Amino acid sequence: MPDAHEGTPVAMPLKNPMEEKCIMSQEKVDRYKQEKAHRKENIAKQKKRKKLIRICAYIVIAVIAVGAAFGIYRHFNPKPAETAETQTVESQTGETENTEAQTAETQTTETEAVESAAETATKAETQAAETETAETAAESTEAAATEESAESTSETDAAE
Repeated sequence: MPDAHEGTPVAMPLKNPMEEKCIMSQEKVDRYKQEKAHRKENIAKQKKRKKLIRICAYIVIAVIAVGAAFGIYRHFNPKPAETAETQTVESQTGETENTEAQTAETQTTETEAVESAAETATKAETQAAETETAETAAESTEAAATEESAESTSETDAAE
C-alpha cells in the first residue's frame, strides 16, 4: 500500500515562535547598544545643526528687517541736503562750462564778424579811394580836355 503522504509535499517542522521573537529581540538589543554607544556624538551633532540653523535664521531675519527699515527710511526721508547741494554745484559747474563754451563761440563769431566788417570797410575805403582817384583822373582829364579845347579855341581865335 502506498503511503498517503508520498505525493504531497511534506511540511517542515515550524520554528518555535519564541525563537523568532528572541532573534528579533536580539537585533533590537544590538541596535539599542550601538545607538547608546554613539548617543553622545549624535546628540552633539544635532545640537550643532540646531545652533547653525538658528544662527542662519537670525541672520536672514536681520537682513530682511534692515532692508525693510532702510526702505521705510528712504521713503519718508528724501536724499540728504548735502547730496542735493553737491548735485546743484555739479550742475552749475556743467552749466558754467557750457556757458563758457557758448561765450567762447560767440566771441569767436563776433571776432569773425568784426574782422569781416573791417575787411568790408577796408574794401569799401579802397573802392572809395579808387573811385576818387578815378573821378579825380576823370576831372583832370576833363579839365585837361577843357584846357586843350580852350587853348585850341584861343589859338583858333588868335589865328583869325
